Amino acid sequence: MGFMSRLSAPWSAPDRFGLPGAVTSLAVLPAAMAVARSISLPQSEGDYWWHVAVGNWIIDHHAVPHSQWISWLADKPSWISEEWLGEVLMAAMSRFGPLGSVWLFDGVAILIWLAFVSLLRVVLRVTRPEIGTRPIEAGVLMLLAFAVAAPVWGPRLQLFGILWALLTVRIAYGYLAAGERRGIFLLPLVLVAWSNTHMGSFLLSVPLVAGLAIGDALDRRRLPDRRFFAVAGIAFAAALLNPYGVSAYTFPFQTILSPAAQSLIVEWKAPDFQDVTFRGLELVILGGFLVLPFGARRLDFKAALIAAGLLFMALQSRRHDAFFGLVGIALLAPALIDGFETLLAKLGYRATEFRRSTTWVLRVVAAVTIVGAVALTAFTVTDGPGQDRVTALNQPVAAATAAKPYLDAHPGTRVMAEYLWGGYLYETLGVQAGLYGASEAFTDQQFKAAADVELLNVDPAPFLDSHGVGMVILPPEAPLAWWLGATSGWHELYHDDVALVFVRT
Repeated sequence: MGFMSRLSAPWSAPDRFGLPGAVTSLAVLPAAMAVARSISLPQSEGDYWWHVAVGNWIIDHHAVPHSQWISWLADKPSWISEEWLGEVLMAAMSRFGPLGSVWLFDGVAILIWLAFVSLLRVVLRVTRPEIGTRPIEAGVLMLLAFAVAAPVWGPRLQLFGILWALLTVRIAYGYLAAGERRGIFLLPLVLVAWSNTHMGSFLLSVPLVAGLAIGDALDRRRLPDRRFFAVAGIAFAAALLNPYGVSAYTFPFQTILSPAAQSLIVEWKAPDFQDVTFRGLELVILGGFLVLPFGARRLDFKAALIAAGLLFMALQSRRHDAFFGLVGIALLAPALIDGFETLLAKLGYRATEFRRSTTWVLRVVAAVTIVGAVALTAFTVTDGPGQDRVTALNQPVAAATAAKPYLDAHPGTRVMAEYLWGGYLYETLGVQAGLYGASEAFTDQQFKAAADVELLNVDPAPFLDSHGVGMVILPPEAPLAWWLGATSGWHELYHDDVALVFVRT
């Protein structure tokens, strides 16, 4: 069977308990995808608006930007749109309606599901050939993988990075471990797509490929053949086929080496295990410590190196949870399954009996999840205003409407707004804001200075005066909002439960 046919045929390995297991595999795996689908509804990302603004600029100008125009505060002389192709796709789909970008990322999510299934299948086929694929275990692993990815899952451009990471590992692992000779030639295409849709995570491709090569050398006591290194070299060179060239390799360091971004941007902070959304990662870590020792004989160096590296990244930054969940769990699957079955045997249970006893439970869970996801999808697709309601809860919709007459009457007023609102205000009012989601457009000093003002870590008056800020739009709970309300030089123009608008008296 060729590489593409393997990629498109999720499950063909034998199943010890016949039709019930096959039916369960068809139910549990789509259920996991349905869970991912429901998480992605509707669009609530603050970064969505400035990504659409950049995508529209590229479409209108038939070029990519080299400097930013969304913020008056940005002080770097040059700026690149590191997700330019993804932003173009997002902007193009958004022109079809408020749910356009959600549909785009639903498609990407389906591709992620297929790539995960394909990687899981080849890993199990290589390391457990005498058993094959267990549909129930595979479905549970799928649910765990998406539970780990849940904190960062949604209609956002990071999904492209997850997809390309999965395909990179799938292609390289298939070549090294399963001898899929033709599939390796797809690697250059994947890396070109990666460097053009999500440059921020592209650097991850280097340790992924290198880790698999080193792990294979440790497994076989010899280096991979010359074809692997030749195609990998061509792929890393081909990744330079993007509008910004070598920035594909240098851009990620702008955030990695930025103390301000690392400390102030939520997705770059370590997971907060008090937050219920990180229970999936917590469960996998604790469960892994429990069962992996019993399944260690199924663990090869390739899987161990990549999974350990991705887990380390996930514990440093919640941004990387999805990479560990979807790539790491797929590679650890044989050891997790074997360890679980061995542990069951030590406790006096037979794995086959356990699977039979839980089949009906998984079917019920799968059926309920699928029905719920389909109903939610149908409701959202037919209820366009549902997206408008979510936007009004996450963005200053009414505040922007109230601010517009003042801005029309006072052209040139400099606006400062909450970090996640800058893109929305630019897209809806056409005004530049202070900080916004493209943190790489600011120097560390400028970014921290503005953040300190919003958090009231310093006296805000010098900053607001020196920059000539005439309007501030903030959430009611923002420390700066309290200061503005108590200062004689500012007047409250509008307030609601989402946002307050202050202007100079």
